[in-house]
Amino acid sequence: MSLWNWIRTQLTGVDLEAEQRRRAELEAWEQALDQEALRRQVWSDQEWQTVQAQRAGQEFTGATDFAAEVNQAFREGAAEGLASMQRGVRESLTGAATFSLRAVLGFIPWWAWVLAAIWAAWQLGLIQPWLGRLRARPGA
Repeated sequence: MSLWNWIRTQLTGVDLEAEQRRRAELEAWEQALDQEALRRQVWSDQEWQTVQAQRAGQEFTGATDFAAEVNQAFREGAAEGLASMQRGVRESLTGAATFSLRAVLGFIPWWAWVLAAIWAAWQLGLIQPWLGRLRARPGA
């Protein structure tokens, strides 16, 4: 038993290599029973073809690799879990930032924002040229 198989067995509770061997043994036994039934002519040719078609369409065949399927499912689950965790962290951070910003900005009344904008424009020197043009107008 490989180290990875031992770890997988501890995590899942199933020895996948043993299950793979068991499935191969069952398929061989099933095939032997089919051959015996054919030899004893238990099935007609039509029934034999139906049985073979059904067996060919079964999900479990000798080529089924349980370990590869479990590994693939593990990778898919890990990727999905990581994406979910990233989405959760992102939503938590943006939610907290949005709530904090909305709480601060919503606490201050609109007229205070207008006064703050006028004061900032005055400090930046944006209002003085405009006032200078008003004072320099003839008739004022």
